[in-house]
Amino acid sequence: MTTNIKGYQQEVAEDLFKKTMEGDWKEVVAIYRQHPLLAPNAKINGLGDTALHLAVSLGPENIVEELVKIISEKDKNKEALKIKNELWNNPLHLAASMGTPRMCICIAEAVPELGKTRNKEGESPLFLAALHGKTDIFLCLHFICIRNSKSKQPDTSYYRKNGGETILHCAIKREYLDLAYQILRLHSELATSVDEKGIWPLRLLADKPSAFKSGCHLGWWNSTIYHWITVDALKVINANQLIQKCKGRQSQIFPDNYRACIDFLRLLWKGSRAIFAKTQELCSPYQERKADEEDPTVSSKNKKEDPTGLNVTSKQKALEYFSGCFDILKFVSMPIPVMLGYGGTTGIRKLKEKHILSVKIMKMLIELLSPQQYFEKGTNPLLTPIQENKNEEDLDEDSSLDRWLYMWNIDENKPPEEDLSKHPPSDQPEEKENKKDEGFAQLVEKNENILKKDEGKEEIPKLTMPKEGTSLLFAACNGITEMVEEILKKFPMAIHDTSENKNMILWVVEHRQPHVYELLLKSNLRRDSMFQTKDTYGNSALHLAAMLREHKHWIIPGAALQMQWEIKWYEFVKNNVPQYLLYETNNKDMTPADIFTDTHKDLVKDGGEWLNKTSESCSVVAALIATVAFAASTTIPGGVRENNGTPILEKHAAFDIFAISSLVALCVSVTALFLFLAILTSRYQEKDFRSSLPKKLLFGLTSLFLSIAAMLVSFCAGHFFVLKDKLKHKALPVYVVTCLPITFYAISQFPLYFDLIRAFRKVP
Repeated sequence: MTTNIKGYQQEVAEDLFKKTMEGDWKEVVAIYRQHPLLAPNAKINGLGDTALHLAVSLGPENIVEELVKIISEKDKNKEALKIKNELWNNPLHLAASMGTPRMCICIAEAVPELGKTRNKEGESPLFLAALHGKTDIFLCLHFICIRNSKSKQPDTSYYRKNGGETILHCAIKREYLDLAYQILRLHSELATSVDEKGIWPLRLLADKPSAFKSGCHLGWWNSTIYHWITVDALKVINANQLIQKCKGRQSQIFPDNYRACIDFLRLLWKGSRAIFAKTQELCSPYQERKADEEDPTVSSKNKKEDPTGLNVTSKQKALEYFSGCFDILKFVSMPIPVMLGYGGTTGIRKLKEKHILSVKIMKMLIELLSPQQYFEKGTNPLLTPIQENKNEEDLDEDSSLDRWLYMWNIDENKPPEEDLSKHPPSDQPEEKENKKDEGFAQLVEKNENILKKDEGKEEIPKLTMPKEGTSLLFAACNGITEMVEEILKKFPMAIHDTSENKNMILWVVEHRQPHVYELLLKSNLRRDSMFQTKDTYGNSALHLAAMLREHKHWIIPGAALQMQWEIKWYEFVKNNVPQYLLYETNNKDMTPADIFTDTHKDLVKDGGEWLNKTSESCSVVAALIATVAFAASTTIPGGVRENNGTPILEKHAAFDIFAISSLVALCVSVTALFLFLAILTSRYQEKDFRSSLPKKLLFGLTSLFLSIAAMLVSFCAGHFFVLKDKLKHKALPVYVVTCLPITFYAISQFPLYFDLIRAFRKVP
């Protein structure tokens, strides 16, 4: 009898596997209805998945709902929803990671305790939803867990996985900032949680410079759009309403071709409301003042005193006035990006939303940290929360995993330690010593061979981040000025944080972060004490500024411009450090100037080669233009009169344009040629890259562009006398099309030209 039942189960499992692979979900539902006891419990593949597992991963929502409904018709049959595969994932695990909110809601409402189950990685469905950035799924599951919890508060131990990583760590690490904001709103205690490495969520956010405006480099056009574009305020999502919405039909989504119109209408509605609200705010100070005059009981002592000596209401009124004018101007300019195609089709709006969210999360994390938590190491990441919230009554059939969490420091992959009692030490110590000596000799010989092989090759040291440090140091190294400013505002003593014998000044200088460096100089720090610190190699801040690293910070092409900005950075730091550091030596008896010369030799060489190639190519073009311009300037269109030698066409405007433009083309092309020759004959010393060589290249390119433009104008003006009777007014478009190839060459050189102009700023 038992054999017949097993054979029957095997047949049902084979039918389910065949239908799921074919995607025939209606037949799968029919098999579930036909065999309500056997089908839900049948594992149909090698991973131990049931048909419900595959339906959640591959099938539509309505099929999953029907299968869950069939299983839930009998209370005893609900155990099928708890079936786990080989990875210990139940259907809710899969729905939370790759399903939809409706799938998760129907499964979680059928068996609410599924939200507390874990897989082999120690991940609960709530954790998987956060891991994959499913904000809606996380909020729905969180609401269901709270609603079915006795304490009306979910067990926060299920917000961790093996290793101590929390849902907040996952959301910040993967830049799901909207989810991180919702998590912080629901569970602010996770802001002070650490993983097994002792890393705070704020520390993870400090490694995301792209999440902040200071770490995002936009062009002038994108920066303009970024400044004027509007972003909706952060909203708190109501989980109950979200569940009701997910159970109902999805709201209508506008097609992409109507998206710009919808965005514009929303901007109009939002702008009108903003103007009306601002008008009421502007009128409120006058109403308050009138009420104060009519009410004699209000004394001047009860009013806030302004330490600056100005009236508080007048200051507020002025600020609100200018703020209102700015909002009105901003609203008027709202349609411009929409009409130009930037309404909702580009990523600038999302980028600004991301930056606003990151600042909001950063402030929340800093506010929730106490000074003791910031300046001290984190506690045990796993034992504390899990032992407090876990009881033996809560252990389910997978209690082996939960017990493993109690002993989190035991690594399954680590080989067991040998018992010395079973393997007593050898009675021949001389053999061991000989083996050690042989191994050491081989190691020394190997290192000597490597040194001989690489002799004469000096590798540029790599730029490293602090191995262990506070969030402030990592934010400073990544150039996140917003975080540096906020941390120093709450924890002023954090400016003295150190890591690897380097204080904040040394890390900022080494990582070439000008904005953070200027921020520190403007703060009330004691420069002498901050600049006296040296690293383990005896390098001061000026030594580190002079040292070239493998990583290139300056976002600019060309080795010559890289060298120019290296010199500027070194001089900028040198002008802001105590003068005695100019002659301080490190452990190798090298001054900052010696280090700069020694580490920048290859960059000077590469910069000289780059300038040579650029000057050679541009000088060829300049010589060609000079030859053509000389020939054109000596040729007079229409000839001269025999009696007095004056040009026949001298009274025509086109003749004057030809004469002037040909002369200008000749002069500026010769000037460009001389400038490029001056670069080719330069000595290429370090100081030449500071100003001399870039200026020559900039003026040479300027002269080259002017000569190209003048040559084209002279050609069109001279040729106009040939076609003026045939084409008349149609001659101009013909000349424009003819001159396009040469114009494209000039346009292709514009990026280098703009980079040269940008390189003459004070600080990179």
